Amino acid sequence: MDEVLHAKHDLEEHQQPEEEEAGVIEGWLGVVMNEYRTLRAEVIHSLALQQSCLVFGTLALGGLALAGFREWSDAKSRLPLLIFLVLVPLVSYVNGCVWLGEYARTARAGAFLAEIEDKVNEHFGRGDALTWERWLRTPRKETGRVPQFAWNSWTIFSFFVIVVPGSSAVIGWRSGPGRAVHLGTQVTIGVIEAIVFLGAIGLLGGVFVNALHFARGDDAVADKVRRIRERARHLLLLVTHLLGNSAVDGLQVAQAGGGRRIPTSSSAAATSGS
Repeated sequence: MDEVLHAKHDLEEHQQPEEEEAGVIEGWLGVVMNEYRTLRAEVIHSLALQQSCLVFGTLALGGLALAGFREWSDAKSRLPLLIFLVLVPLVSYVNGCVWLGEYARTARAGAFLAEIEDKVNEHFGRGDALTWERWLRTPRKETGRVPQFAWNSWTIFSFFVIVVPGSSAVIGWRSGPGRAVHLGTQVTIGVIEAIVFLGAIGLLGGVFVNALHFARGDDAVADKVRRIRERARHLLLLVTHLLGNSAVDGLQVAQAGGGRRIPTSSSAAATSGS
């Protein structure tokens, strides 16, 4: 009887550490899965904010453009210049920054979720317990590309940071008030706009490509980030130098011509008629 009790006591002593270890592992797994669910909720919330940002930005830019086009041909009005040269680019840059912040937030959370999936899969000794985020960042054998899409993000970034500010400046200078501005003033404002435009592309472009690296998990993107930033820096310095020389030349021409204005279509027609 004593031998039976002694064997039972030894068995309980061996089982107790195993039960404690199992409890620790279960607690660790619970904490990890809770963090996983929290980050998934954060990603979903951030995606909703991105959609709201796109809707608000599109409506705001459309409303400003309609207001500017109402007086687009009126040479006496300064409203088109204010809208197309200042307000539209400003709203577009701000909206692009807000969207980019949420996109980077989503990409960063997704990259961390992929690491959690790796930990959980390693714990279970198999690779199919949690797979979604890691699957998005794993190149396919057939194509060598990751399933995570990038074309939609490139489209949104290009629209708010490149297309809208660039086309808005062209529209503003082609308006009636824009063609009536002195040449020297046009050159000066054009230099400022170009510096802001290139600076925004260089700064936000680096942030965007870096976020794209988190979203896709592609090491080649990191090299592309460095190349884009280096090229943007050299391009900004080059264009700033060229535009500075153009501004000086434009001011000299304007002073030599007594502050002449850029001829409008109506003035050109009157000249040819006389």
